[in-house]
Amino acid sequence: MKRFVPGLTLALLLAGGTATPAAGQIGFVLGGGPTLPMGDFGDVAKLGWMGLAGVKLGLPLLPVQFRAEGLYGQNTHDVGPAGKTRLYGGMANVILQIGPPLIPVKPYIIAGGGALNAGFVPTTGSTVSEWKPVFGGGVGVNVSLMVIGVFVEARYLRRDDTGFIPIMAGFRLGG
Repeated sequence: MKRFVPGLTLALLLAGGTATPAAGQIGFVLGGGPTLPMGDFGDVAKLGWMGLAGVKLGLPLLPVQFRAEGLYGQNTHDVGPAGKTRLYGGMANVILQIGPPLIPVKPYIIAGGGALNAGFVPTTGSTVSEWKPVFGGGVGVNVSLMVIGVFVEARYLRRDDTGFIPIMAGFRLGG
C-alpha cells in the first residue's frame, strides 16, 4: 500500500496537468525537420528541410483540434540544372487525437489542405515559382507537460507533381 500511494499521486498530478482548460484554448506550435522528396520530385531533389509555425485551437472535451500553419523549406537538386526547390505556403489542418483525455501522451491523425508555392532557384538565372493547392495527411504523437508540450509527426504532402514527407518535431505552448 505504501508504494501504491506515491505512484497514484504522481499519476493524478500528471493527469491533472493535462486536463487543464488550455485544452479548449488557442495554442502556438513551432517545429521543423527533414523533408523526404517523393515521386517525380524525388527523382531530382535531395533530402531537404522544412519548418512550421502555427496557431492551434482545441475544442474542450472533444478530441478534435484545428491548426493553421505556415511552412517554409527547401531541397537541393542532384539531377538537372544546379539549384534548389524552395517551398513555402500555408495549410489548415484538422487533428483527431486518439485516446482518453487525461493521458499526457497521445497519438493523433492530421489532415488538411492549403496553398504552396514551389519555386526552382537556380544558381544562375531567375527563380521560377508558382502557387498551387497542397493536400496531405499523416500521424503524430503529442506529449503534454501542463501548458507546454512536444510533438513529432510525419505527413505526406502533395502539390501537383511535387510530393514530399516532412518529418517534424517541435513544441507547443497552450491549447
